[in-house]
Amino acid sequence: MSCDCEVTILQHPNEVNHAKNTVRLVQLVMPKTRVLIGETSTDFQELSNDVKAHPNDYALLFPSDKSRVWQAAGSDARLPHLLFIDATWKKAYKMWMLNDWLQLVPQMHLDINEDGAQYRIRKARKPGQLSTLEAISSVLSVRYDTTPLDNMFEAFQKQFQSFQNDSSN
Repeated sequence: MSCDCEVTILQHPNEVNHAKNTVRLVQLVMPKTRVLIGETSTDFQELSNDVKAHPNDYALLFPSDKSRVWQAAGSDARLPHLLFIDATWKKAYKMWMLNDWLQLVPQMHLDINEDGAQYRIRKARKPGQLSTLEAISSVLSVRYDTTPLDNMFEAFQKQFQSFQNDSSN
């Protein structure tokens, strides 16, 4: 899948080897995706410096008090570099707080209803919570054909469900 914007995922170290890690699937479909592993600003120093110099060249998908609905802004906005946090909600919030440079970037959130999320592998605490792959697909679908991401995700879920069914027998 090709797109003319850059995608960077800030991945919490606990997610790297997780069996349900959808970031690996994103990288298979979008090999230019950049994944930075860490939690604190020292882990993301190079990106932090660039964001501080050019904050409006980035957009972060994170539901903050200042975030705007992505669908409303996405099709018009010039967003060459999209940032995503891959972590549990609690750890994502901690990463957000530990990396004050992220708060310089325009923030977006998705307007997802209860039926919007298709992620059946992990339990969501709130309606509309998405996997990282689903979030990336939702953001990019405003401008691009995300069928390759969506197909990869569906195959992943079917494989995981098949594994669960086999292990319960």
